[in-house]
Amino acid sequence: SGSYLVEVEHSDYVYEPVRVDINSKGKHRARKNNQVQPSQVSQLPYPLRMKPLGKFRYFQKREEWKVTDILFNPMVMMMLLPLLLVTVLPKMMQDPETKKEMEEMQAKMSVQNQMPEVSELFTNFFGGAPPKKKKPVSRR
Repeated sequence: SGSYLVEVEHSDYVYEPVRVDINSKGKHRARKNNQVQPSQVSQLPYPLRMKPLGKFRYFQKREEWKVTDILFNPMVMMMLLPLLLVTVLPKMMQDPETKKEMEEMQAKMSVQNQMPEVSELFTNFFGGAPPKKKKPVSRR
């Protein structure tokens, strides 16, 4: 009497384990071994006929190579996007209306961005402020 776990060991196939309960009077019952919900009973007919669940997989299937993997690679995108811009923008500039709009935008940007030269910025930052003019001290 007791409860026994029947597991089939095979090198190529996977089988579901079965729990066989035998009481003191010799009665037996077989049920699927449910490890998630052990109280759930699904009885199996006796004698047991074990069917394989599937072939045992020893190795993981290798991931297939795709062209999109290379095209969406950040390094490739960083190379292709500027190349695309260099080839497409000049063709857009052949249109006189677009060319006029671009010149207007550049004119607005040059008026708005009157920034000092970088060399002046570095000189002021590292060299200190220009010397201030001294005010004459008035004596009373």
